[in-house]
Amino acid sequence: MKQILLLLVLLMSAISAEAQGVTLPAEKSEKVDRNILVRPRFSDNWSLSLAGGVYHPMVFDLKYLVDCSGWAGNIELRKQLTPVIGLGLEADGYYKMTRKERRDPRTVVGPMFHINLMNLFGGYKGKPRLFEIEADIMPAWGHLYRGTHYELFPDEDYFATKYGLDFNFNLGQSGAWTISLKPAIVCDVTSRPPTPGTVTGPYDSYVLEHSDIQLFVGFAYRFRNHGGTRNFRFGTPAVERGEIERLNEIVNFLRDDVQQRDRQIRDLKLENDSLRQQLK
Repeated sequence: MKQILLLLVLLMSAISAEAQGVTLPAEKSEKVDRNILVRPRFSDNWSLSLAGGVYHPMVFDLKYLVDCSGWAGNIELRKQLTPVIGLGLEADGYYKMTRKERRDPRTVVGPMFHINLMNLFGGYKGKPRLFEIEADIMPAWGHLYRGTHYELFPDEDYFATKYGLDFNFNLGQSGAWTISLKPAIVCDVTSRPPTPGTVTGPYDSYVLEHSDIQLFVGFAYRFRNHGGTRNFRFGTPAVERGEIERLNEIVNFLRDDVQQRDRQIRDLKLENDSLRQQLK
């Protein structure tokens, strides 16, 4: 519950700052023709990323640093909802460590929430920056693969969470490719660690012994949008047809009023000339 509340607070903070994230500089915002973000289609702003690296228990023992490390990787399909908030579906795979006190191989799958800190606090400039930082939060479904002695140590589903930062380097003028350095912490919250002949109670807590730290290097590809770009773009605000018709009615009324006043002025001028002649 604490993790869900934390996630909601972060998302609400990002949404509340969204107006700042997509607003142009103040000197431009005062213009009548101020640019705004073009509303994307559902098929816009999708990306696919692959990443791989190593992971290690949060409890370090320098003597067994290498032996306690394992290989891992992930794949993610992502939809960027706004320049600040992204939502992806991520699947992670963790391989068995070599020591006896190893982590069992497992998979972790869940929705990944991304918050672009650069756009959140610095505003969106119309295209990705060369370097950006994102905060990641993922509540996940994990599955442990116990392997041998299945009758004593069966495979198990459990709840996990993942917290990380992405240090992104956007390449090319269109920003189609991104290289990322992705440190993260994965917490095993509810699984039951096996002991010889018995199965202990659930973790049901956040402690270092049940958490892993990982370091991935990833590559992401942004698919092309319907407008030809690969990111959110600015466009001039479109005026609705009803607004145009209302303005036309006002213009026509003012034109008729001016013509009517011109006729009155002309009639008064003729009357004035006639009175002048009579006086002579």
